[in-house]
Amino acid sequence: YIVAFNGYFTAKARSDFISSALRDVDAVNWRIVRRDNPASDYPSDFEVVEIRQDARNSLLTLQDHPYIKRVTPQRMVLRSLKLTDCRY
Repeated sequence: YIVAFNGYFTAKARSDFISSALRDVDAVNWRIVRRDNPASDYPSDFEVVEIRQDARNSLLTLQDHPYIKRVTPQRMVLRSLKLTDCRY
């Protein structure tokens, strides 16, 4: 899931917000998906979270946190181009 915050926060702050929200529902089977890119060193307004148990209660609790704007499912789109060699 993509957890969007209502401001730009450090990775530690984002992790703390998510942890404190999920602690209220005793969610233990979740993790923040690590992003390997140069921009991950800077404050961000979103985090990608993998939740493997009772996602409904966890999502509702996350959405109630004062620093979290919204929680949406992550979708992956794969596209490819098909190239044909047309000679007239």
